[in-house]
Amino acid sequence: MNIEDTEQLFKTLEDTELFKTLASLSQKRIEILILILVLFAATIILLFINKFTTKNKSLSTIYIASIFIEVSFALPITLNLSFQKDGPGPLLLQSLLTISGGLVVLLGYIENRRKNDIDELKNADEKIQRTQSSRYEKSIKSIELLSSKDTFSAISAVHNLCRLADEWIDEWINTPGETYRKSEQEAQAIVNVLCTYIRESGKSNHGNYKDAVGETIMNEIYNRLDRSDNSHSLWGGLDFNFKGANFTFPIKLKKIAGVEGMDFKGCTFHEDLEISLLIEYKDKMYKTKPGKIILDDCIFKKSVTLQAVRPDNYFPPQKPTPRWKIWSKDKKLPYYIEMSEISLQDTQFTNNSNLTIRRFSGEIESKDKVNININGILPSKTLFHILSHAKITIDEKPGLGNNSTSSKVQKKSIKDSVDIRVGEEILFKIPSENHSEYIDSRD
Repeated sequence: MNIEDTEQLFKTLEDTELFKTLASLSQKRIEILILILVLFAATIILLFINKFTTKNKSLSTIYIASIFIEVSFALPITLNLSFQKDGPGPLLLQSLLTISGGLVVLLGYIENRRKNDIDELKNADEKIQRTQSSRYEKSIKSIELLSSKDTFSAISAVHNLCRLADEWIDEWINTPGETYRKSEQEAQAIVNVLCTYIRESGKSNHGNYKDAVGETIMNEIYNRLDRSDNSHSLWGGLDFNFKGANFTFPIKLKKIAGVEGMDFKGCTFHEDLEISLLIEYKDKMYKTKPGKIILDDCIFKKSVTLQAVRPDNYFPPQKPTPRWKIWSKDKKLPYYIEMSEISLQDTQFTNNSNLTIRRFSGEIESKDKVNININGILPSKTLFHILSHAKITIDEKPGLGNNSTSSKVQKKSIKDSVDIRVGEEILFKIPSENHSEYIDSRD
């Protein structure tokens, strides 16, 4: 820009109404206006300093309010309005101050609301911390009581630990973020303590481990896995390590979703074992993977029942369903549960024990078969009932445990001890007897 252009710019500015108005200001007004501009500049500087250093929200609100007030006073002076009683100056100043006051009140309300929100979050965090600390203290006391010689105290400790786990689970479900993961871990830690008691109670001769306590633990676990009313099982996402446990009382896991999270490997069952999985309505939108039941290296001294069962509110059709139509594809509620594997390998059954496997199928859509593998010292009777798309392999395995003699001594053949009723596309094998058979009740 040359000198002529600069002169032309100044000449243009001189012709504007704003320049003419400023030029006509009295000396006193100019001094007041300069003072306001200095205050305005200082306020702006302080506002930016606070924003990038101290970051005090309250100070920011005060600085912004000051800017509004300064502008309210500067504008009438800049426009050279009269401040006499009936002049436009006081009216404009009053209007601007009213607007500024409203904005200040609004900013104050917003800041106050922000502080309250922060306080509420802080109080909520403190409440959560107090609640969690209380749970930790109760857990420690209950774990100490779990090994008490007094059976009543130990059973009471079991109930307390289960209630604490329920609280952690509830927090796990309802609280997002890192707390969600932490709550899950705390619930799992309590379950681990209970499972440890189950495992140790059968291994140790210590008088502090009592069957009544162990049975109470298993009942509490079952109650939280029970889905008989089609509700969500509270402990369905947790793991249960019973590996090597010695169960001297019956185990009845009825109408549960599955046992994938349970490790029963190497367990001894002195009484009946029943695992009943709940048949649920089909939902193609939320199809789950076929399940598994693994009971390898176990000793069974009584009956074993592995089956799928219908809900309590299921009402069967009034007319009997022909056996060749029990897997009707038009029914929402199937007659079986899809499984990928049922394994009882290297197991030992006593002479009077029975095994029942009922209402399981391979995955129908993919036509994958459910692999049912049973070997070891076999039960005296084995019943397979209402199975579909299954590959069954059953055989003796002498030399297990203290009984090194094959159970063939008590019966002519394995085939004579096995009963298969109502089956669809079943491949049945007994390798030691070179027996292979295809079974389909619809034929």
